[in-house]
Amino acid sequence: MLLSEWKDGNEDIGEEILKESIIEMAKMIRSYSPLYIVSDDSNRKRVYEINVQNWVATTLAEACVSVGVKVYAIVMPEELIAHLSTEQTAEEAGKTF
Repeated sequence: MLLSEWKDGNEDIGEEILKESIIEMAKMIRSYSPLYIVSDDSNRKRVYEINVQNWVATTLAEACVSVGVKVYAIVMPEELIAHLSTEQTAEEAGKTF
């Protein structure tokens, strides 16, 4: 099992540092071939742009598929879920007008 965790104080992490971290995570996945991965994002303080989110998801998914990961669980911060829910509600409301 592989466990990753966001540390406190990550509010100012930039896109380049994020990408370097994700590339390192993908390398670890390919090196250790875990069957299970838990990504504890509960301390994450920032939402990244859609193109960055897609890049992260694609990069990690390719690594996981290449070694046969069975489960990849993500623990999300409550505040982020509430924020996303509010954004989605606003987007859906905008579509109905």
